Amino acid sequence: MEIKIPNGVPLAQVNTILQLTLENTEKINQVLIDHAQKGGESPDMNTSDYTIEISKDNQNWTEVVNVKKNKIGRNQRFFQTDRSALR
Repeated sequence: MEIKIPNGVPLAQVNTILQLTLENTEKINQVLIDHAQKGGESPDMNTSDYTIEISKDNQNWTEVVNVKKNKIGRNQRFFQTDRSALR
């Protein structure tokens, strides 16, 4: 399953959460994030710090990715899990 958010999301403030809740538990094996630079914007506009968490119940979350000081236009993170939510 591939979920795309066209044209990104608006400029986010600190501690903004984007959460995806799936109807069923699905196999998730990667997350691909295209930042501002990938869309032709300045690298200074890239998301610099972010985490990715997964959950089976939308209550208990496990961190699987923690990025600090990102400077690149595309981040691709790989992991294997069966989950119904991602944030």
